[in-house]
Amino acid sequence: MPVNSNRSAHYEQRESHKDLLPELRSCRDLTQAKRLHSLIAPRLHSDKFLANLVVQMYGRCHSVEEARAVFDGIREPDLYTWTLMLVAYAQNGHLEEAKLIFDRMPVRNSVSWNALLVAYTQAGYLTQSWKLFQEMPEKTVISWTTILQAYAQEGNLEATKHTFDTMPKKNIYSWTVMMQAYIAGGRLDHAQSIFVSMPYRNTVSCTAMAAAYAQDGNIPKAEDITSGMPILDLVSQNAMVAAFSQRGFVEEAKKTFDGMLERDIISWSALLQAFVENQDLEKCNRVFDRMPEHNLVACNSMISAYAQSDRHCEQAKSLFDKMPERDVLSWTSIMQAFAQHGHLEDAKVLFDQMPMKDVISWTLLLHAYAREGQMVCAQGVFESMPLDDAVPWNILVGGYSQAGDVAEARSIFNKIPERNILSWNSMVVGYAQNGHLDGARNLFEKMSKRTLVTWTALIAGYAHFGHGRDAIQIFHEMEVEGIDPDDLCFLKVISACTHIGLLEKALNYLLSMSSDHCLEPSQEHYVCVADGFGRIGNLKRAEEVIYGMPYKPNAEALGALLGACRIHPQNSPTIGKRAANQVLRDNNPKDVHRLLHIFT
Repeated sequence: MPVNSNRSAHYEQRESHKDLLPELRSCRDLTQAKRLHSLIAPRLHSDKFLANLVVQMYGRCHSVEEARAVFDGIREPDLYTWTLMLVAYAQNGHLEEAKLIFDRMPVRNSVSWNALLVAYTQAGYLTQSWKLFQEMPEKTVISWTTILQAYAQEGNLEATKHTFDTMPKKNIYSWTVMMQAYIAGGRLDHAQSIFVSMPYRNTVSCTAMAAAYAQDGNIPKAEDITSGMPILDLVSQNAMVAAFSQRGFVEEAKKTFDGMLERDIISWSALLQAFVENQDLEKCNRVFDRMPEHNLVACNSMISAYAQSDRHCEQAKSLFDKMPERDVLSWTSIMQAFAQHGHLEDAKVLFDQMPMKDVISWTLLLHAYAREGQMVCAQGVFESMPLDDAVPWNILVGGYSQAGDVAEARSIFNKIPERNILSWNSMVVGYAQNGHLDGARNLFEKMSKRTLVTWTALIAGYAHFGHGRDAIQIFHEMEVEGIDPDDLCFLKVISACTHIGLLEKALNYLLSMSSDHCLEPSQEHYVCVADGFGRIGNLKRAEEVIYGMPYKPNAEALGALLGACRIHPQNSPTIGKRAANQVLRDNNPKDVHRLLHIFT
């Protein structure tokens, strides 16, 4: 047959399948892909164009076996065919096969090199990425941006910045990668500098910067960026709702959600998560009931919302049982709902039923047993679970310490293969809370690094076991070391002062919280000082502290005052009467019962 006749026949065959071309180019469903393949299979041996489309289609459908079978049937694959097979392997995580195809290619172009480079980068193979990048005969802006992304993923800001500065040419994606690297590293000032320097900005870069400000709590800057965006699409608005939700800014999340002209399941799920974070179960229920559909994310969020209260564990289980599909998070969430409220038998039943267990579910069960003091069960879980890091060891140390078995806690501590700061802190806390102050101090002195938790544990231990002056001295040592105390640390040192009669010093610490450390004393701090005055019979000063605090006295505050009046009734009978009248005016049954108990 003449050549022209062959070409004409091929053209006619392709024309006969012209209606299938859009489907071949867009299909992402394997069943549909196989149907399309069967319709044109007889033509593939003679039509490389169609064969290439089928290889590409199977790659999109994550079936590299089918793609390879078609590829192997092509008599003389061209550069485009080889590249499509390489991309199919690379995008589906088959890196060894991708490299074999790459090595067999008779010729390569920048697309081939970049496809393998992207695959290595996405898999986290930085060494291979850098080696391949160095071997590339021609480095395009895509090549440079891919290696930039590799360093950014690793969290290596210095290398990311050096690569960015070295790039001969940058595109909007390069600028955005550099900006997001700074955001991930907590360097918002540098991210803003990159954002301002961009030759132009797109929706992705604006959304990323606005979301970063939202998560940092800087609502005005976030809103300033979004208000200046030419197009605020669904993806951008969803990102903002999610950012506000993650930081607990419920009003801002709701405001953004209400202003959306279009919403999808991601929008609804992000708003639901905002109310979950805010522990507002009533509004969680309202949003969940209004959702046009319930996906896995929404159901998992709702289980977490129910899990916050012991009264709603059964509702969480009812929702869990109705879910058409579940993932590891679903199982872990329902298990946590029972475990955190002490229903360990139910939690263990769920754990045993889990089709797949990850390190989080193992750790959750271990922590639940340790928290409840069931150390035999905790030890059994520990011995069965994968020990990838120090977390399970630390939980076991804390559990034995909480149960008062300091010797066993120290034995576990000594066996930890790689101790981290939490391991050391757990053991110091264990010694301190059980009165082994010398052991706590000795371990404290051996630590190369100490955190606020370490110092607070030592201060609390000395304060609780009657060594108030030592606790105060340690507090001063901590300040000299440049460690800023938090509200818990202040509570412990104030308690130390009140138990040894240094009440003016306790008051000074209370004032220092706001004046020197920008901390707002809680009602518990004031009550601690008032309790100290009440203990020595100075009821007038105790009352001044209680009614001088910027809070309405609660049951604990009035109870402390009434308790002091009961011990020292002769000092000021009118003070007790005023406190009792306050309780009766508030008409809280629990507080009235407490009042009756004090004077019974």
